[in-house]
Formats: sequence, C-alpha cells, structure tokens
Amino acid sequence: MELESIYFGGSSGEIFRGIKNNDDDDDVIAELRIYQASREGEDAIDEIFSLGKAIEKSTQIRRLDIMLRKGYDLDRWRLLAEGMAGNQSIKEIKFSVLWHGFTGLAQMLQFFGPFLERNPSLEVVNVTSHHRVLSGEEMKMLSATLSRQSHPLGRFELNCCIFDDEIIREFAIAYMKNASVTPKSIDFSSFITGAFIGREGLECLIQLLETPDCAMEQIAVNLECLDADLAKQLSKALKKNNILKSISFNQTEHRRICDSVYQEFNDVLCDKSNLITTFDSNHTLEHFSLSKNNDIPTELWCNLKLNSNSNKSLVARRKVFVTHLVGDKNLGGGLERNESYSLGPYYFIF
Repeated sequence: MELESIYFGGSSGEIFRGIKNNDDDDDVIAELRIYQASREGEDAIDEIFSLGKAIEKSTQIRRLDIMLRKGYDLDRWRLLAEGMAGNQSIKEIKFSVLWHGFTGLAQMLQFFGPFLERNPSLEVVNVTSHHRVLSGEEMKMLSATLSRQSHPLGRFELNCCIFDDEIIREFAIAYMKNASVTPKSIDFSSFITGAFIGREGLECLIQLLETPDCAMEQIAVNLECLDADLAKQLSKALKKNNILKSISFNQTEHRRICDSVYQEFNDVLCDKSNLITTFDSNHTLEHFSLSKNNDIPTELWCNLKLNSNSNKSLVARRKVFVTHLVGDKNLGGGLERNESYSLGPYYFIF
C-alpha cells in the first residue's frame, strides 16, 4: 500500500520514529518532507547522522522534499546528507527555498552531491525558489553534479521567480561534456509572469541539442521571443537530432509569430526538395508549441501528427508518398534524369 505524505517539521528523533513506525515491506512512504533537520539545540549531532542513515537504509521513501528556510543549521544538513548518501530507492528529490534571504543553496547542493550522483533510482530533481533568484554559481554546481550521473534523469524542473540566461548557459556547458546523461525532460516554464529566458539562453540550449548523444526528449521553457534567426538555428539543430520529441516555448501572448518561423520547422519535418530529403527529414518531433493556445498551421500540425507514430520507417514512407507520389506524375520530383535512377531503392519500398 502507499501511505499518505509524511510531513515533519520537528526534531530528527520525531522523523526517525516516523520512518521506523512504517517499516512494513509492503508500505511505501509517498513523500517525506523535512522542514528543517532539527530545531536549533534540540538534537545531538549523532542523532542527525542517525536520521540520515535511517533514510539511507529505507526502501520505502519515494519522494524527498527538503524545505529550506531561515533558522536552520547548515552543518546539520551536511550530516543528514552524509548519512543518507547511499540511498538507492528515492526516485524524486525537491529542494524548496522558503526564505528570500536564503544563501546556503550552493552548500546544500554540495552536501547532497554524493546522493544525487550515486542513486540509480533517481528520476526527478526539482529546485523551487519563489523568493529569490537562483545564481549562476548554484546552477553550475547542480548541473556539474547531475552530469556526473551514470544515467540520464527522467526530468529536471527549475522554478524561479526571476530567470537569468547565465543559468541556462551553466546548465548547457555542464551537459555538453557528458551529453548522454542530459535529462530526458527539462521544465523551466513554471515561472511567474515576465520571467523568460532570452536569446543567449536559447542559443545555449540549441548548442546542447546539437551535441552528439544528447538524451533530451522534451523542452519546456518560457521564451522571450523566437525570431526568424533563432528559428533557423533551432531548425538546423533539429535536422541532426533524432531524440527530441517535444518543444514548448511559452511566449507572451501578445507576440505575433511570423509565418516564416513556422515554415522553418515545417521544412525540417518534411523537406520537399526531393524524395531523398523528404525521406531523411526529422521524424521524431511530435509536439511543438510557441504559445499557450498552440495555434499552429495545419500542415505543421499534420507532420507532427505523422511523427507520433512509433514506426519511423512508416512515417518516412508516408511523407514521401503524400509529398511526391500523390497527384504528382513526375516521379523524378524535379531531379535530373541521372539522379532519378538513384531513387530506385526508395520507390521500391512502396
């Protein structure tokens, strides 16, 4: 059975007893929320470490929410992190900054680094800071730690009140060194209104997508503006990328998106230059939105729908058939005669 979330704001002894009281192998603690390692002076140092060890040995805890606020003792958090470093069952960890004057996030990320690196079950990392700006140094430390994992995260979420392109740059730089463990999904879209990444931030993400073995399948960010030049850069990256499945750019609603921007992406999904380029188009991207209403042209929508089929060979054949064979008696597709002979194997697949 799965138990309700367990919330502790008291002493380490209280949290320890809560874990021990749910030691049935069939029970699962859906979420363990720790408001603070202890109230100052309430627990002995060895009790803090013992709590970490209890978490380390527990196979019940699925989500751990570390809630950071004023009045904690950083050294106690360090002991807790050292104790639980070997946990192998926690799938999701969240660092919630609850105080605008909190300055210890970098240290916290350093403390929990061994756990973040070594836990093979870890799927989701969330950093939420609604009262302060996440610094580039903090993002650098977190990204460097996560990029040393042996497996890609399923999801990396970042919720900030204000966003800075430096954060995206540090994230991209860290993962370019080990692109095969790039999180499968990144969600940087849960910001307050007006917090958007700019041109430099998007260019850094594009560079990451161009990196061989990049494992990213989904991107969700609040984007300031996608102009024609950035659209060309991104579409060029998508021509080489056969992993990314979803792009969500939540632009401000009042911005009108030029038809040329949509056309850039439509040409990537179905390059009509000739049969070969159509066959070699991007058959992976399944979702693309630039605004909340996601009002995209019909042709682009159809190509995205075609790509949703898991049989990519069939997707390629359908695009060729629709583009070059339906109502087109000139099977050469505008190619010179000597070029059309090389298309024999492609036509034969139909």
